[in-house]
Amino acid sequence: MQDLAIAGIRARTDDEPFAYHVTIRLLGDRVIAPSVSARRAAARCVLHAGAARRLVAFRIADTHLHALLAARRAAVGDFIRSVTRRLHGALDLGATFEPARLRCIRDQRHLASATKYVFEQESRHGLALDPLHDTSSLPDLIGARVVCSHSGPLLRELLPRFEPLEMLPPLVAATRWEDLHDAAAAAFGLGDLRGRTTETVCARRAAVHAARIERAPGWVANALGVDERTVRRLHHAPCPAAHVRAVGLQLRWRAAIRDRHELAVGAPPLRPDATPTT
Repeated sequence: MQDLAIAGIRARTDDEPFAYHVTIRLLGDRVIAPSVSARRAAARCVLHAGAARRLVAFRIADTHLHALLAARRAAVGDFIRSVTRRLHGALDLGATFEPARLRCIRDQRHLASATKYVFEQESRHGLALDPLHDTSSLPDLIGARVVCSHSGPLLRELLPRFEPLEMLPPLVAATRWEDLHDAAAAAFGLGDLRGRTTETVCARRAAVHAARIERAPGWVANALGVDERTVRRLHHAPCPAAHVRAVGLQLRWRAAIRDRHELAVGAPPLRPDATPTT
């Protein structure tokens, strides 16, 4: 297939569509990821399955996954096989997947409309399970998650006028430091910060660097479940700016949602299934 670069958009010169819209659901419409940890694990499955297959955007609603791929049909088939295999390996799904549904994306305008549709899944279905988009690629597009970074440049190439921040509430200052533990975990697609895996250590280090400007070492140690010596050691270790920025954006996102929810009577909690940290 020959690609022609036209104003930053890749125009296809054969019969392949501009992109594909994939919908995958479990038999019996079972919920795919019912908890925060499951949602983040599911997002990692999608991100890794789409890393080499031109994944543009995705979101998991409660019972189904929407994914947009600017790839050839064979690569889309590979993505479907990879993501369903990964989801079965990472989660206790209790059912098999139905055959995937594919729809052709005709052009750039159609892709823009489909992208907005994918990100607005919860509001379309009347849900409020995932206000922080743990199960979508929106955190990756704004730099609030560092699991995979392939979708941001690709979406900007295909949709230069799309502004991901418009899909979020107006971000405010990171004043809700009680969310530090969960913000750091979310920035790395983790359920929590327990253990000593490479990603867990990186998440703790990024949290320390993000918080030490405002909070004392003892407070940070208590929030992260470590001792003050560990906090000081992590603070003196180098940390990529992108990691610190991701934690900071997660904190600002949570502060914006909390401020908005405090104005709403009977609003749902930010993380209904989470255990509060001290």
